Amino acid sequence: MGSRCEAAGGLLLLIGMAAGCSREYTLDPLTLTADALEVTAALREDPIFPLETPPDVRVATRAELADALYVEVLSTVERLGVSGSRSEELARDQAQELSRWVGAKYFHDRDAILVVPENVALIAAELNPEEDVTRDLLRGMLLLECAQALGVQRYGADQISAESRDIDQSITRRAVVEGFARFIARRAAARQPSVLESSFELTSRMIVGRPPAVIQSAEDAAEDQAHRQLAFIHEQGEQFVTEIFEAGGEPAIRKLFEDPPDDPDLIGRPAWYLNPASRPLPTVDLERALTAFEERFEVDQWERQRIDDNLQRIEAQLAFASSGDADRMVRNIVAAQSEVVTSRKDPERDNVSLQIKEHTSAAEAEFFVLQVRQIIESNPSSGVREIADPDERWQGVQFEGVAPGAGGPKMLGCIVEFGVLTISVTFTGELAVDGSLLEVLRVVTTAL
Repeated sequence: MGSRCEAAGGLLLLIGMAAGCSREYTLDPLTLTADALEVTAALREDPIFPLETPPDVRVATRAELADALYVEVLSTVERLGVSGSRSEELARDQAQELSRWVGAKYFHDRDAILVVPENVALIAAELNPEEDVTRDLLRGMLLLECAQALGVQRYGADQISAESRDIDQSITRRAVVEGFARFIARRAAARQPSVLESSFELTSRMIVGRPPAVIQSAEDAAEDQAHRQLAFIHEQGEQFVTEIFEAGGEPAIRKLFEDPPDDPDLIGRPAWYLNPASRPLPTVDLERALTAFEERFEVDQWERQRIDDNLQRIEAQLAFASSGDADRMVRNIVAAQSEVVTSRKDPERDNVSLQIKEHTSAAEAEFFVLQVRQIIESNPSSGVREIADPDERWQGVQFEGVAPGAGGPKMLGCIVEFGVLTISVTFTGELAVDGSLLEVLRVVTTAL
């Protein structure tokens, strides 16, 4: 199995390394100094974004790296609402785990890059078991981490990350910070292609990884989700920053850090950030339908959770669709919201979810349902049949099967088109019966 990457509070965690990897790597201080000078020289030569003060570059042990990571992870954990001894425990555990896999990391509070040679060698062995690419990888790591330092020194990139208060805002701002670092690193690699281009590409592959060829298990799905999030943060983030720069030059980049986006949808749609008036506005009030859905479930028996679905999250849900179809499906969504109610008695088995999406047209809503149907029918264990409203207001498909996981509960759901809307309802557990499904559809469509 290939590497699986996950993001944690702005740090990189490379999981699933080659079992029993024993490649040793002794990092000569003179070699590290030479590579650091080569990288910083390329960054200093940028005519628009020069690196004025190169950070210190130091060899560190895993224990020293863990101490530095603890401070950063603790800040992230506390910012996301965990406090007290629990936050310290989580931060300590995460820092210890990260210290085994992070090869090089810039710490703004020290203005220094810590390099752990054994971790660099471990990652290099996973990326290329046949050839020693350790030094090439090290140069790429130094390049990206020095670019991070430039963002902090020039635009206060550390501050926009520190101000994040929820997951969506955190992911969006990380896309700006990481995207800017890649944008800067790519410019430097283009100026020194013989030395830095392969290093940049190798490190980029390390960060984003590869998705599983086929999704056949919950583990595959989790790996695919991790890959998509990393690709969004790093690759889509770089594309976003590049388009902002092309539209307005350095002043636009400065403004980006002074007024960063908080909505993940803007990262995939730079034109919406540059011109908010170009973003299509919803024409349907989804709130009434979500409230009607909520009220069907007694609050003392069911726990409720409202979710604003961003385009990145929806795209991840369409992993089984072809890339072209998925792009069209996401591109034509105007608004999306979800509600999940979970049984207080048996939360692992009994839950109901509602998803409502507004599309740019009824034709796009129909296309969305058709593609989802094809995805469902590709699973031979799912039963599918057509359903329609007697009054011809909506039509779509109903499906049934078993929820993922060993011994998973029964699952029953549907997706229907309703004008410019698509409505998805899914039951798992005891309520997964036709009558309950159609009753929820009736409640929701009546409210709309």
